[in-house]
Amino acid sequence: MRTLLSRISLSIGLMALPYLTAADETAFLSNQKTAQFATTAPQEAVYIDFGMSFSTCIWSYITWWPEPAQIQRDRLDNYLHSLFEQMKQAGQQTVYISFAQLNNLEYYYNETYDKATQVEAAYDTLIGILKQLKTSKVQVKDYRDFLDYFVGQAHKDQMKVALSFGGATAGDPQCKILKHPGDTYAGQAKKLAHFVKKYKIDVVDFDFEGASVISSQGPDANDKPVSVFFQKLHDLLTPEKRESHLTSMADVRWANQWLEPLFYDDHGEHIFHKMFHGLNLMTYSDDRYWLDPKDIGWGIEQWMDIVGKDKASLVRVGFHDQVLYADPKANGGNFHHGIAPGSTDGQAAGQIYRALQKKLVEDGYKAPLGTPFYWPSGNVQVGGRSRYSTDGDKSNFVSPQMQDFFDYLNKNP
Repeated sequence: MRTLLSRISLSIGLMALPYLTAADETAFLSNQKTAQFATTAPQEAVYIDFGMSFSTCIWSYITWWPEPAQIQRDRLDNYLHSLFEQMKQAGQQTVYISFAQLNNLEYYYNETYDKATQVEAAYDTLIGILKQLKTSKVQVKDYRDFLDYFVGQAHKDQMKVALSFGGATAGDPQCKILKHPGDTYAGQAKKLAHFVKKYKIDVVDFDFEGASVISSQGPDANDKPVSVFFQKLHDLLTPEKRESHLTSMADVRWANQWLEPLFYDDHGEHIFHKMFHGLNLMTYSDDRYWLDPKDIGWGIEQWMDIVGKDKASLVRVGFHDQVLYADPKANGGNFHHGIAPGSTDGQAAGQIYRALQKKLVEDGYKAPLGTPFYWPSGNVQVGGRSRYSTDGDKSNFVSPQMQDFFDYLNKNP
């Protein structure tokens, strides 16, 4: 049964505790037969600003004139291979393309990207790109279109592809699932599942950051609630071994208030596992992290209880490479843990993650955390250059922090 958790504690304490060495952690975890999750370095997921990547990198690999425009395949193939290899070396196995919008579902389903209005394309990074490419008659040999090509290249390098809908700037109009009279949630779920299968996309992600995105949806033509869309999509994707994820702020009010129909049924029972295969928690802001196990406002254990204690592996915590994890002032909560002197921010993030895992085991949470994810800021310079730039035809995407995070976890299981 659900418990109302509406109070948020934002108190900050920076008491120093002894550093937890790798040996200490290994000794403890070796006695925890249920703590198998900490024996290997986790594989990660990473978001990519597709609009920024396209305009600053991919754009230059297209010969736009004369029409039909042509992709310089050898060069772009090499660039994407470099990008995906960098990601894999940093432990990442899934790339989230951000951001698409649900109100454009018909364009995706029918591949009529060029029919989208300028306003619709302005809020939808991927539609804007596909509209431009289709208008310019860009052809991609052996592929349906550019999106099909991108997914295919990722799969060649053993990378999974997730398509993320929503984002921080997406309001109610952009997240509207029902666009025409007579639309049903079950019917829209079938269209999205069809599109995902056709393009061989591995994961669909819903990044809902608007407080009224769900409450504004309303019943469909059959008087069914919005939860039908997500449950139907889940049921359609599961046999195909594809997934649907929800990305949310770490404040538990998102589960208990604004996104409540996605977590509880009318009887207060947990239903999240029937809607999604994973929950990505944005446990960071621009300059702080919020990774408390127990905090009543945003604690990870609160979320584990919300999704169901035995299904806690659905919960995935996020890291932001603009946060200075080695700086005690970056800790936005009350979970105190030692950081080894001289640690880089990536190494510190790894230590924080291991300390969180250890505390969860101590508190009786036997199911492991799910795959962590990284939000890579466009403001972070990699090698003195924007990450959305190239070094010749090589990617410049993965920051030292992202690499150090994975290396620490790999060396300190």
